[in-house]
Amino acid sequence: MHGTVSVQSDRYSPEIPLDKNATLAVGAIVRTESASDASIALLPNALVRLTENTKLEILSLSLTKDGNETEDPMLDRFAHVKLWRGTIFLSHQRRGTARAEFRITTSQGEATTGALAIAKLEAGNHHVRLTSVSGQILFLPREGKKAEQIPPGNVAEWNSGVPSLVPAATDRLGQEDSQQALEVDQELRALVVQRRNVLPR
Repeated sequence: MHGTVSVQSDRYSPEIPLDKNATLAVGAIVRTESASDASIALLPNALVRLTENTKLEILSLSLTKDGNETEDPMLDRFAHVKLWRGTIFLSHQRRGTARAEFRITTSQGEATTGALAIAKLEAGNHHVRLTSVSGQILFLPREGKKAEQIPPGNVAEWNSGVPSLVPAATDRLGQEDSQQALEVDQELRALVVQRRNVLPR
């Protein structure tokens, strides 16, 4: 965590500085100011980094275990957040036969992955840009009835509901975002190893 980062325990609570070792729960709203960022493990397999001027709300977290935590396999891991504004890098994993899903709601629709995924997601009031680096990501437009698959190596944008899709290799910013997403992914994985900002599991 760098710079000025604040948190509310819910929409009705006062905003306070976020401690780097804080445990965040469902309902928490995290905000980063200019020249600030925060890396958070929503669950051990669902990791995000908020860049500057970003607002993220944790809508739900679900984790189901089968018997003894250390001997039996984890079954289900589900995370759902809302990106009100700004930019996040996301890293998601699915382990073995366990079910997993990571959903991110934005102004223009909802991104979902149930497998390995590395991506960058930017959102505003009328615009969303998704750079898919690896894995499978679906995006259900706000006014759409069918989710669209965003293949790895592509940049998808929705401007007031109007979609576009281009290869990242042909988009200078897409190339930069892809490289940065890979670097952030490694840093986020190290975060889990160090057990920083990891929610109860």
